[in-house]
Amino acid sequence: MLTSRWIAACGEPSYDGKGLGHWLAELRDANPAARRAAVHALGCLHPPTKAVIPALIAALKDPDLPVRSNAAASVVRVDRGRIKEALPALIAGLKSQETDVRRDVAEALGEAGPAAGQASPDLIGACTIQIARSERKQPLLWPRLTPSGLVWRSRT
Repeated sequence: MLTSRWIAACGEPSYDGKGLGHWLAELRDANPAARRAAVHALGCLHPPTKAVIPALIAALKDPDLPVRSNAAASVVRVDRGRIKEALPALIAGLKSQETDVRRDVAEALGEAGPAAGQASPDLIGACTIQIARSERKQPLLWPRLTPSGLVWRSRT
């Protein structure tokens, strides 16, 4: 059995003892739980590769809500320097009907820091939509400045 250390030494990124090819195949699985695990794993692969970002961008359109939400967080974890490739898909996620997806995308954009700057108008728009939809007339997303950048958190 191949270990993560052995796979990494040979050049293929791995997570939980399974290589990139395995996790990319899992993204096409009919089982949403398998796709959720794959999105998480792709965000944790070490070292990251160029194939991961396009796969995560595609996962942002998955029919399963948790897959889409986790894909947003994973995009930022993979490589903040390549966030610009994912910005159009993340901006589209800000317009999602699901609050969880909008929140997770906003949080991911905040964690991306200045690299996600061009998404700022859309991020503000998403917060405005959230305010309008809230019965309390209060935003459900609140900014919090952290050492890694601006993070949007749910207000409970």
